[in-house]
Amino acid sequence: MKNEYLIPALVLLILAGCYKEQEPIQEGSIPRKGTFNFSSSTGEVTKVLLNSDNTLFWASGDKIAVYDYKAGSVYAKDIAVLTGGESTAVGTFTPAVKTTNTDWYNAADASDQVYNFYAFYPGGTEAVNPTDGKVTVSVAASQQESVGIGKYIVSWASANTTKQNLAGGSAPNFAFAPKSALLKLTLQNSADIPVKITSIQISAASVNIAGDANLNLGTGVLSAGSGKVITYIPSKPIEIAAGAVASAPVYISLLPGAPDSLTVTLNQAGFKYNSPSIALATIESGHVYSKEAAISSVSRELAISNDNTTNLADAAAMDSDPNLYYGTSNCVVMDASDIQGIIAIGLYSSDDGYTRNNSSAGKDTAVKKAKVIWAEKGLYEDPNFCIASGTTNMLVVTKSAGVTGNALIGIYDGNDGLLWSYHVWCPFDKSVMSVTTEKTSTKYTAFKLALGQITGADSDTYMYYQWGRKDPLGRANPGFIGKSLLTVYGDVPTTWATENGRTRTGVTANNIAYARKNPTVFITDNNSTPYDWYPGSDATQNNNLWVTTKATIFDPCPPGYRVAPKTLWDGTKDKEASPLFESAGLWYVLGGGRDRSDGSVSSVASGGHYWSSEVSGSSVGAYYLYFNSGTRSLRENIYHRASGYGVRCVKEDDSSIKREIAISNSNSGENLANSAALDAAYADDETDASSLYYGAANCVVMGASDTRALIDIRLKKSTDGYSRSGADPSPKVTAVKKAKVIWAEADLYRDSNFGIAAGTVSQLVIQKSAGTTGNALVGIYDESDQLLWSYHIWCPVDRSVVSATSEDASPFTYQAYKLALGQILGADCDTYMYYQWGRKDPLGRAESSFTGGGSLAATYGVAFSNKGHSSTGETVHNLGYARKNPTVFISDGNTTPYDWYNPMDKTNQNDNLWKSDIATIFDPCPQGYHVAPKKLWAGNAAKVAGPLFESAGLWYVLSGYRVRTSGNVYDVASNGYYWSSEAVGGASQYSYHLNFSSGAGLNRARNDYRASGFGVRCVK
Repeated sequence: MKNEYLIPALVLLILAGCYKEQEPIQEGSIPRKGTFNFSSSTGEVTKVLLNSDNTLFWASGDKIAVYDYKAGSVYAKDIAVLTGGESTAVGTFTPAVKTTNTDWYNAADASDQVYNFYAFYPGGTEAVNPTDGKVTVSVAASQQESVGIGKYIVSWASANTTKQNLAGGSAPNFAFAPKSALLKLTLQNSADIPVKITSIQISAASVNIAGDANLNLGTGVLSAGSGKVITYIPSKPIEIAAGAVASAPVYISLLPGAPDSLTVTLNQAGFKYNSPSIALATIESGHVYSKEAAISSVSRELAISNDNTTNLADAAAMDSDPNLYYGTSNCVVMDASDIQGIIAIGLYSSDDGYTRNNSSAGKDTAVKKAKVIWAEKGLYEDPNFCIASGTTNMLVVTKSAGVTGNALIGIYDGNDGLLWSYHVWCPFDKSVMSVTTEKTSTKYTAFKLALGQITGADSDTYMYYQWGRKDPLGRANPGFIGKSLLTVYGDVPTTWATENGRTRTGVTANNIAYARKNPTVFITDNNSTPYDWYPGSDATQNNNLWVTTKATIFDPCPPGYRVAPKTLWDGTKDKEASPLFESAGLWYVLGGGRDRSDGSVSSVASGGHYWSSEVSGSSVGAYYLYFNSGTRSLRENIYHRASGYGVRCVKEDDSSIKREIAISNSNSGENLANSAALDAAYADDETDASSLYYGAANCVVMGASDTRALIDIRLKKSTDGYSRSGADPSPKVTAVKKAKVIWAEADLYRDSNFGIAAGTVSQLVIQKSAGTTGNALVGIYDESDQLLWSYHIWCPVDRSVVSATSEDASPFTYQAYKLALGQILGADCDTYMYYQWGRKDPLGRAESSFTGGGSLAATYGVAFSNKGHSSTGETVHNLGYARKNPTVFISDGNTTPYDWYNPMDKTNQNDNLWKSDIATIFDPCPQGYHVAPKKLWAGNAAKVAGPLFESAGLWYVLSGYRVRTSGNVYDVASNGYYWSSEAVGGASQYSYHLNFSSGAGLNRARNDYRASGFGVRCVK
């Protein structure tokens, strides 16, 4: 049944059926007059007649339940379903459930017996108790716009008649009366950013407003329901501009009751829109309550579920155990092009309260929510900036491409106690520079910009830090407007607070716990020695909060970086005066500082101050860099640690990092497979039945949240040199003596947990930190340090697979990874790994964000190189060389057949290295997957051009290719190329691939030379 009077244009989307214009009803009432003509003859259709005033319309599929109430008992008679006459005054209802007692006018009854009938709309959701005269009806706790409001308004009607009337075929008439009420919400956005409402919660503290309720047929009284919360989900997000009103109201059905007030919570993933409570003394049946839900403020908050049973670290536990800390870094850096960043928040324990040993502290149930504490204007006004998802291992932060600024995110326990906080730094340029000092020739890798600096302009400023604290404490207004701090938005006031650290009550030793719980408060020094924010009631200082060799748990820099030591500026020459200047590739600006005694901003546009990580052995102060607007001399100074200065981040010392593990093997059998044996297996023709290979797959995929994975490295034999027969050779192999990381991308390389944790001749255990992503290559070696086999470690943010069907005349249904092999973020600035057709190892990928143009993204350990086809020393083919040199791109000499596989003077090729239906021993995909056949793209419609687009559930990106003749990178940001597993065959020298460009859609089943470096898509 359809009620057009309640609902304006918006609700036409909610209800099924057609619209019929009527006079609107008065607020506070629901149309409740209608006649229901029920035929008593078994098998006859039910006629529905409705009054002309306040007309109710039936919708397709509507049901009416009719009951007979007699002498304290209820007998269900029929459930009638509409089969015709939708949206008209006459509906045809066919009984769907026939009564077992068709003799309603039993001859044993008195001739004047009165029969009481009750009808319920909507029918089919109520439950009848045949002994007590009660019917249970329900208002849904979860209400969806698309289902139709008629499903939530409980209406009922009663009528009576006599035996004679029933016997004569007369039917009772029913007048429907709603037993529930409607809350009509007008949504208004008073906040200064646009909002998208994806759900609305209505909660009542004192009464039940949803769920099952009992209706007493004798008295008409409806008892309380079973739920105090109703969630309303619109069919699509309700978008409201800043300072605007939604185009249409929202209607929510409620059970009657007497709440003190109703609390309205408006939600979006990662956001909560706060609105004042709605005062309703009593909710009455049949009433429409017209109220306004005004959005007064926006909080970016995310609830984090955790089912662990051991609560190791709440705020109080952290205060009592200073060796606990959260995450592998206190900062995440996202440049203007980034749309997603990962914050590792796993709980760890420190041996001494400062050192990051990153050892897990056990299960943690303390983290219950995460929220944005403050954000600068650009981020705050970005409707996509929020904590998009979170677990107790990591947070995923999102923003729009092009947006820059700073923010602070906190994680909280169940009592809203702050556990830890993380700086989100979004500069326009996050590039790093290689720096050699002018005095000692010491080499550093450092961020070009100071921590918190955004534009790199001469009017820009850095974030202020007190020496040894991890959280930024504001920055001066860009443009040097006055001597005030830049306004921030969120849970802190628009001006930053200060607190005297020496006179706070209850402090006996130090202010560490206070600093952690109050990351926006500048702790002053009371203008007393030692002029430090750290001491409480005595003069004790702490020289270990920052150190010169690595990041401590209080270091403010991004992963893999630390506060610069003073040696960064050794011998730096004087520069000409200007607000912004460059020294050894780094940019410096006159950002001033905050005064230690009161937190005020000073020296903006006249002086620059950068903390080093070092303290003076003979002074209470710490070293810092100072320069001014006169001579621009960079001088090493010592000053008080309570001052607020800038920070420059340099890469941690990697000299001690060695990701290698020795593998012991006590087998006494023959050494079946060392490098020479493998070479012999590939020496003549790959169809040699003794062809050897290692493991069940050449790739292992680890999600961002994963911390451990296994690589199967058992030696196996292939019956034909390509198929994975899986047979273990006999006797056992003793060749494998060590395993090590050949190369790793920056995020994995700088993750101190990343490496080969353990290994045997059967498997390797790979570990990393939760939240870490990237690519790496791991190799196994014999006792002569000869590489036996290599394995790709792929750690994307999203490793999900999708099920999709190609669009041609013979559809091919498949499951495939959403991302291409080696792709990490799924963003339009992301790139895939390059593969030469038939090779198992990835050969680099383009610079992320396409910033490098035609350059490969940096790897650490071994860099990618190119090798001329004629100089490999191979006599038949290059399989052995390719296996032993997994980082070398083998060029084709610009000579037919333009293939990396065979030397220049041969034309034989190998069409079996990859196959269309199974993974060969050279297939680069994870276990259970293989390189996609060309029919994956058969019939797929062309898509609108863009750096990143979706087709049949898969993501594609314009990552370009490596050219066959030189290995150089081309077409990045303009074209995308994906190998298929299929060779063209016959006399052809090509293999099939997919191509698309920024100006057109998918070009399917093209072919190209096999020495080219293209992307790979893996299917199951």
